[in-house]
Amino acid sequence: MATIDEDLMLRQISYIEKDNFSDPWSLESLWGAMVRDYNLIYFALGHKRKYSIYSFRGGEEILVECLRDICYKDAEEKPKEKLLMGYIIATDIAGETELLRIAVADKFKKAGIGRQLMDAYIDDLKDHCDKYFLEVRESNEVARGIYEKVGYKSISVRKNYYKNPKEDGVIYSMDITGDTT
Repeated sequence: MATIDEDLMLRQISYIEKDNFSDPWSLESLWGAMVRDYNLIYFALGHKRKYSIYSFRGGEEILVECLRDICYKDAEEKPKEKLLMGYIIATDIAGETELLRIAVADKFKKAGIGRQLMDAYIDDLKDHCDKYFLEVRESNEVARGIYEKVGYKSISVRKNYYKNPKEDGVIYSMDITGDTT
């Protein structure tokens, strides 16, 4: 079911990283994330009107969600190539998962892809991960709103965690077992 090669996926993720983060991961860091068995990459890949969500772990690519429609103003009727629209990089270790990165390509923002990636990530791991964690810049209100809508709760703040610009990091957690202790 090969949809794109690993090198192409990494280059496309790298471009999206540079557009979304003041501290983008290098190609070497992205490659390291790809080859570790405890890391997962979820990605939305498709044409300008339809996309599917896949997961990638340790060299194996798995279809997570079938084609979804997308509508945005510049969509072409007959797309020429598949595009990486967005991705998540996460860890999956000992019944816990941490969302490390989530980003959507600029031209696909506000089309619901980020939320669909989050839903696929949470649903895909629910059978063996009870606790979900992530960290986000305090000023990133859009991301924080999405995280809270899917069930994450703010649990702590890391003072001056981020650089360029210097900012606090807010740690979020979600326990899908329903345990409140």
